Amino acid sequence: MSTKEKIKSAALSLLSKEGYSGTSMRKIGKLVGIRESAIYNHYKSKDAIITEIFNDIKSKSGYTDLLTDELLDKLNKPKEFLKDFSFMLLERWASGLEQQMFGCVLVEQFNKRYDKVSINDLIAEMKKIWEMIFREMINYKFIRENNPSVLADEFIAPLFFIRLKYFTADDKERISYAEKDLLIHIDFFWDSIKR
Repeated sequence: MSTKEKIKSAALSLLSKEGYSGTSMRKIGKLVGIRESAIYNHYKSKDAIITEIFNDIKSKSGYTDLLTDELLDKLNKPKEFLKDFSFMLLERWASGLEQQMFGCVLVEQFNKRYDKVSINDLIAEMKKIWEMIFREMINYKFIRENNPSVLADEFIAPLFFIRLKYFTADDKERISYAEKDLLIHIDFFWDSIKR
């Protein structure tokens, strides 16, 4: 990792735990192992670092990279598709970087200084993907005719709750608990929409 990447990583770690006000150039420098003044060789200010972090979060919030051809081929087995895609999301959310980014959004949600990414932005990006998926399932008559936007809301709301419940805690067993809750959700949801 370059020094610039180490600075950004340290700032993200601090920001996700302590928020904007608890993140200082001195603390960032200490985490990286450099003098505070050396940070200015890479970033002109704390705001410049944080702006770059939020830009990264925004660019990675869509999850369209998970929609591989292999996964999309499973659309003809819609319940299996729901499970596989949802489990891919859980796996992504379990990564340390993703947890820090999510923590950062949560901590700064009500700070008017950084309104570049909000919980609503994360949900909106996820909703676009699921609307498209449910529209295709309706088109192929895998599920009952319904409003894809409503289906997306109904499906992702429990996903978001699972993410909040398990990926903001330090529980080592969180993945297995999240997987159990996710399977229960998928079974219930599938029974309510299948033809």
